[in-house]
Amino acid sequence: MAGRTPRVPGPRGPAQGAGLLSVALAALCAIVMAACTGGGAEPPAPAPVIRQVLPERARTDGQVFLVIRGDGFQPGATVQVGDRTAGRATWVNAQTVTAVLSPPLDPGEREVRVTNPDGSTAVMPAAMVLEAPPRPQPPSRDGGGRDGGLPVPTFDLDDLLDLLDRLRSGLPGLTPPGAGNVSPPGREPSGRN
Repeated sequence: MAGRTPRVPGPRGPAQGAGLLSVALAALCAIVMAACTGGGAEPPAPAPVIRQVLPERARTDGQVFLVIRGDGFQPGATVQVGDRTAGRATWVNAQTVTAVLSPPLDPGEREVRVTNPDGSTAVMPAAMVLEAPPRPQPPSRDGGGRDGGLPVPTFDLDDLLDLLDRLRSGLPGLTPPGAGNVSPPGREPSGRN
C-alpha cells in the first residue's frame, strides 16, 4: 500500500443522485431555451409597415414635409419617394417617421419606402401624387380674370389718348373707361365722361 492514497468513502445514496439530476435538468433547460430564442439573442424586430403617407398630394415646385405612419420603424430609418431619397428623415417613434422632399420634383404617382437600419423595408406603392403647379392664366379681354380674380382694366389707344387729354386739362371728369359717370361722394356728376 505504499504510495497509494487511501480512499475515503463519500456519501452515496439518493442525495448524490438528486444533485446530478438537477445539474442535468438545468443544462437541458438552457439548451432548449437557447434553441427557442435564437441562441440567447433577442427575437427579430417585426417588419415595418406603412399605413399612411401625408400629404397624399403635393406640388412639385416646393418642399414637401412628409409624415409617414405605420409600425415597426426604427431610429435611423431612411425615407425614399420614388427614386429620390428624402432629406432630414426623423424617427419620431415606432409608428411615425418624418422627412422633407426638396424640389425639383417630377410630377406623377410615387411609391414611398422606409428602410430601417437593420435592412428591413416597408413600401407603399402609389402612396402620393406630385402635381405640377398650375400655369398662370392671362387675363381675359372682358376684364375678368379667368380664375375669378379681380377684373383687369383694358385700354385701347383711343382710351389712352383720351386719358392723356384729361390729365393735361386738369383732370375734369376723369373716370376709367366703361365706368360711367361716377363722381366722388358729395359731388354731382358733371355730365362729362
